[in-house]
Amino acid sequence: MSKYGHDFGPSWRANLALRTALHAPESTDLYSIGGNTALHSEVSRQGQLVAQWHTTREQLMRLSAFENDIGVFIDYHPLTFQAKNVNRSRIRGAELEYEWRGTAWQVPSAYTVQDRRI
Repeated sequence: MSKYGHDFGPSWRANLALRTALHAPESTDLYSIGGNTALHSEVSRQGQLVAQWHTTREQLMRLSAFENDIGVFIDYHPLTFQAKNVNRSRIRGAELEYEWRGTAWQVPSAYTVQDRRI
């Protein structure tokens, strides 16, 4: 994982994160009813860019953009309920977060938009 960040002032910060991941199939994917012993592990490359702004000491706003490119993806067939490998999948999206922190209360909120392509 590579992570980079830069402060643009006392209240602005930007982060960039790049990762690779491996997710092995679980035993239920392989051996349960509808299991598939021929499944391969998921391999993915991920990237995320985040801009963060502390409007006041109690308030935080964050905008994130992300992409996850999965070379081999484990998906489930809706009719047979069997796990199968899909050659390529991509997930792109953005998330807007707002958080208010008081002395006794914390109010987080988030809105996420995603586009998944298999």
